[in-house]
Amino acid sequence: MRRFIGIIGAAAMAGATLGIAHAGTWTQVTTPAPFFANQAFVLTNGNIMIQDADAKDWWVLEPSTTGSYVAGTWHQVASLPVISGTQYAPLYYGSAVLPDGRLLIMGGEYDGSGTEVFTNLGAIYNPDTNKWAPVNPPSDSNGAWPQIGDAASVVLPNGTFMLQRGPCLSSCPGSETALFNATTLKWTVIPGTGMLVDYQDEQGYTLLRDGTVLTIDVWGDFAAKPDLKHAEKFVYDATVPTSSKWVSAGDTTAQLDGGESYDPNTKKYSDAREVGPAVLRADGSVIAFGATGFNSIYHPPASPTQPGTWSKAPTFPTYTGDSPCTPTKTAYFDVADGPAALLTTGAVLVAASPGVYCHPTRFYELNTAGTALDAEPATPNASGEISYEMRMLVLPTGQILQTDQSSDVEIYTPSGPVTSGAAPTITSVPSSITRGTDYTISGRQFNGLSQGAMYGDDAQQASNYPLVRLSYANGRVVYCRTFNPSTMAVATGSATVSTHFACPANAPAGAADLYVVANGIPSAAKRVTIVP
Repeated sequence: MRRFIGIIGAAAMAGATLGIAHAGTWTQVTTPAPFFANQAFVLTNGNIMIQDADAKDWWVLEPSTTGSYVAGTWHQVASLPVISGTQYAPLYYGSAVLPDGRLLIMGGEYDGSGTEVFTNLGAIYNPDTNKWAPVNPPSDSNGAWPQIGDAASVVLPNGTFMLQRGPCLSSCPGSETALFNATTLKWTVIPGTGMLVDYQDEQGYTLLRDGTVLTIDVWGDFAAKPDLKHAEKFVYDATVPTSSKWVSAGDTTAQLDGGESYDPNTKKYSDAREVGPAVLRADGSVIAFGATGFNSIYHPPASPTQPGTWSKAPTFPTYTGDSPCTPTKTAYFDVADGPAALLTTGAVLVAASPGVYCHPTRFYELNTAGTALDAEPATPNASGEISYEMRMLVLPTGQILQTDQSSDVEIYTPSGPVTSGAAPTITSVPSSITRGTDYTISGRQFNGLSQGAMYGDDAQQASNYPLVRLSYANGRVVYCRTFNPSTMAVATGSATVSTHFACPANAPAGAADLYVVANGIPSAAKRVTIVP
């Protein structure tokens, strides 16, 4: 539960950088956003959809005709609806691009103001019709969930959207989980069988290779501390969802929950209950960044119901500069609800700030071996920002889009070779494709090795679904809209997978190279002919 700070200015001073190793580069999107860019998503047609921070309006960044997002153009799309007399305009909420290509958002810690409301409103967006429709909250035997708030969410391998029960400001069973049927817009609420800690607000969800979902508990005994190292996994039973259960994922070796946050008004520290993002890496392990300065790596077991093991990861450096969070002591850089993303190189980019809810923000890359955090260049606003104000998103180009609730949208280009074995492989696609027609394409590794970009708990921007891109000899790039992939799992390896795609009616006719792109990594090209 972070403070509402509001929209930052775009003219914050440039942040300093430390000794840089294997550095990538930041580039500003040429045209500043005509709004305060916050939560971002990759639509299955290659466009980037972004919400105006804590507001009802949404915008799309469309790549240039050559596929550049730096040179992309902005246009506004439909605004969120008024639901039961309330204008829906959430900040910090559950979200996902569904397998059919629609965007679902549920809840909100804030709703268009600086007052915490933990709304239970929700809406779903259809890119084909450019319309939002209200979605009712989950219901149990006590009626509709009164709060959803800043809940975490994840799309399970079979395409089911799973929503965490958010904070309960009134009496409610905190252990419940809701599963969404995208066809009927209905929910199935299931009990939290086996849950170690009967409350999961402020926790994130990470989809693992075996289809289980990892979360790190933050609601143990704060005074005694031992419960703050618990981790759990959700084992989903697709045949009988009510038989799904939570099992232990072991202890994280280091306390990752942010036990202290500094209030400059009272000059006191208090319980923060925040964690950083947990990112599935290319080797199948998970780097879990802490809100304490400490980080841990999770090593999954051979069987989904076994706990797995944890090892220590590199610790963030300390900060002793002029910061409102360090008046009496040195603070570690940490990630209290900040962003991170798996790069095409296999390294993990992360934004960290000193203390909890403090500035400046600095960027680091966890190297592919998981043995070092290398300092990276900073964005122009980073010196005056806190990591939780930022979001990351893996672009179809393999770059990372970063927003910070300002009009300055930045794109990070990683340095280094693409992870070996990560590229999709196309095994079947028609050689002749008619414009305005739907097709099926098959192959392997269409969903990438990870969900892509992550956040502490209440901003989800997974992109583990295939995109189809056409490239022409004259440099023209066109994305086909994909929908209903055969799986939403990650790291599917040698298994045959597929997706449907629709060739745009305005795609240029003639010869083109067709690629499947998974989290920014393209397959080898297949030559096709686009027919009018």
